[in-house]
Amino acid sequence: MKLTFQRGSRLPHWPWWSVLVVGAWGGLVATAAWLSRAWNVHATLCPFKRLTHLPCPTCGGTRGTMAILGGDPVQGFLYNPFLFAVLAAVATSLLLRLIFARSFRLQTSRRERKILWLIFLVLIGLNWAYLIHRGI
Repeated sequence: MKLTFQRGSRLPHWPWWSVLVVGAWGGLVATAAWLSRAWNVHATLCPFKRLTHLPCPTCGGTRGTMAILGGDPVQGFLYNPFLFAVLAAVATSLLLRLIFARSFRLQTSRRERKILWLIFLVLIGLNWAYLIHRGI
């Protein structure tokens, strides 16, 4: 496994469809948050939770992100610890790119990739168990 830093452009190239999806999700979340406050009800956007009454592995992610943006990183972590770690990694990556015009690349063998995927899936499972336990 080898981590290298590469020179690149300061602004990442994002496909138009990904910007559209994130923008649409942000609009939906903003609308749901506004309606929830206006009508004093809780709106659940997660289809998995609506069907099963159990949180999905990403439940609490929107509330966690809103808590982080609102200046409460501890509450953001408690809503969804795994998502908090992913957001921290993405923010670090973006800052490296914006400030130093560098991005990092992880070079792995096939076996190392399998091990990393297994670790990733175990972490998602542990996070999901935490969310179910907390009743998020």
